[in-house]
Amino acid sequence: MRGFRNRLLCGCAASASLLGVWSLPAKAQEAPQGQQIEQVIVTAQRRDENLQSVPITVNAFTSEKLQANNVISALDVGKLDTSVIVQAVDGNVLPFVRGVGTPLVTMGNESSIAVYLDGNYQTRLNPALLLLNNVDRIEILKGPQGTLFGRNASGGLINIITANPDPDEPMQAKATLGYGNYNTLYGTGYFADSIGSNFAFSLAGAYHNQQDGWGDNVTTGGKSWFGEEEAIRGKATYVVDEATRIRFSAFYARMHTDEGQQLQVQGQTQGWPAGSGLSGAVPELPFFDTRNDLSNAFVTEDSSASVSIEHDLSFATLIETAAWNQTSEDRPLDVDTTGLDAYDAEFQDYATQFTNELRLISNDADSPLQWTTGLYYYQTNQAYDPLELHGFSLGLPPDARLQIFSRLAVRSYAAYAQGTYKLAPRTDITFGVRYTEDDDSGSGYTQLALPNTAPIVLAHDAGSKSFAKWSWRAAVDYHFDDNAMAYASINRGFKSGTFNLVPFGSAGVKPEVLTAYEVGVKSEFWDNRARLNGSVFYYDYRDAQVNTVPAPGVLDIQNAPAAEVYGLDLDGEVVPFDGFTLKGGLSLLKARYTDFPDAAFFEPGGPPNYGLVGPFSRSADGNYLSRAPKVTFNVGGQYVVPLGSGSSLNLGANYAYTGAFFWDADNRVVQRAYGLLDAQLAYTFADGKYAVRLWGSNLTDEHYYANEFESAGPQGSVGAPAAPRTFGVMVDWAL
Repeated sequence: MRGFRNRLLCGCAASASLLGVWSLPAKAQEAPQGQQIEQVIVTAQRRDENLQSVPITVNAFTSEKLQANNVISALDVGKLDTSVIVQAVDGNVLPFVRGVGTPLVTMGNESSIAVYLDGNYQTRLNPALLLLNNVDRIEILKGPQGTLFGRNASGGLINIITANPDPDEPMQAKATLGYGNYNTLYGTGYFADSIGSNFAFSLAGAYHNQQDGWGDNVTTGGKSWFGEEEAIRGKATYVVDEATRIRFSAFYARMHTDEGQQLQVQGQTQGWPAGSGLSGAVPELPFFDTRNDLSNAFVTEDSSASVSIEHDLSFATLIETAAWNQTSEDRPLDVDTTGLDAYDAEFQDYATQFTNELRLISNDADSPLQWTTGLYYYQTNQAYDPLELHGFSLGLPPDARLQIFSRLAVRSYAAYAQGTYKLAPRTDITFGVRYTEDDDSGSGYTQLALPNTAPIVLAHDAGSKSFAKWSWRAAVDYHFDDNAMAYASINRGFKSGTFNLVPFGSAGVKPEVLTAYEVGVKSEFWDNRARLNGSVFYYDYRDAQVNTVPAPGVLDIQNAPAAEVYGLDLDGEVVPFDGFTLKGGLSLLKARYTDFPDAAFFEPGGPPNYGLVGPFSRSADGNYLSRAPKVTFNVGGQYVVPLGSGSSLNLGANYAYTGAFFWDADNRVVQRAYGLLDAQLAYTFADGKYAVRLWGSNLTDEHYYANEFESAGPQGSVGAPAAPRTFGVMVDWAL
């Protein structure tokens, strides 16, 4: 801890020194008149504010930046923010921010990084959402979010904001068609218009179909790593009168893909399944090839709807929002990952969710006190109905199936308030508090299903728990002038406790609690042609929920009593001359367990069975948290070249480097460092209605994994590869 304090003081001193340079008199910073850095409005404090005036470490990417970097999936966001790693398992997004996150998205296991769509919490997020071309911006808030946002989050949040139709705006229409390698088709469309003077609507749709796989299945002769996604989102705004407006939205997405299936991690030995009569190590395949005896293609469907009523009370705005979500998944999985029918699983699960929030936001911009208060309700029902296991290696009778049924119901109630008071002309203080009470209850049973006979119940369990927590925020910020500020904050947030559902266990796990200490600076200079933001932070991380797979088909969640995380975030952008923008970011991170006496450790099995043996309960004190690289950085640029007659050429590139990190708490398997190079060349025609884009992602064809799991048994360490080199052409049209 003393070492951290010294580093923090050094970081603060360095920040102050830099700030002294950034806040030089205007004459010393004079620059030629011309293009300036884009000003971004964010809702990090649940009200519209300039990114540079918010005393929170937040990164935001507008629709223009997303398109310029060809971000068409939630998985691509990590390329633009150095402290974010976004992965997906079974068609659901898994974000990690500053080493904090959740590696599995089994039912009942929420993420440590909350994801919101237009301010509405998403228990599970379909990556197809970012295919839609109505996304206005993405905001990434770093550190615990325990006051203003609905569902408490220990590590941060990602808020995806889509465009709102407005009766005062003219008709809008735009579309994109594209084709890429692996025989991939792309298509998006957006239309918005008004009916009369008080009603407007919009409709956005997207389709993505990768028809050829990245690899082959050597057992079936079919393809591996293919996918088809479709999504549609509608919104409407009804202006009742000058004081009241109502917004409606609805969303549907369907994904049919085998991306996320498991295969042997290269460099890790795998053995043949028990009962197969085979021994020795399973031969290693090329990186994207599989040998599964079934396709592992699964289907995920997501539906949601929401309604929000806003009413101006003169002194404040009252907002009532109700939202409903439903997810269903049907996923076959070849657990043994070989060509033998030794151990297969089929997940049939669903989740429903309802949220209701009543929020009151102060209106007087001239008042020294700006405040927000509200009430929040969240409920979810999640279930495996059932998870079915079968195969000869399980030692079951022929045609028998082991079925796991489990359910979890969560009811959460919260009240919150936060205010910012102008203590002096250049100094603001912020205090926020939230009280949350969660009531969890669940049950489950395991049965043996035999042909032509009644199922035999083998085990049954049930339980309930209540979790009550206070979370809070305190911050102070000082504005040196209109273009430079410094801030310091203390935040506490938590991730709710839960139960294991695979199978159901009544013991449950405690909430994880994270207290963050942070000092940061934000600045713009050189006539607003340059921006540099930075922060240093320290996390006191208690009872982190750590996911392990002690045996195939079984999930265990345990609490790590204590960990600490500290580091540095830097983000910069500069316009050295008109039309040319350079950007970059750097994250330095150290994330270790300080008290974890009974972590799950695995060891190589060796001949003749290979695979892994364990888990063994050992101390992980001093081990690194998973998905927590010490160094990440990115650098990129955009250059717009006018060609005359209104046409232009846009050249862009981005390089994102992720340092090596460990996948699991035992620090046994390492993901080596990798760098992803993306580039895009776009030609915009003179009338501005048409553009043609040539794009490429992972141009150096880096081979790395999107996730990894280790479990006892012959299959050992398995994972899913991330996308190889992809490229294509897009044609954009806008009315």
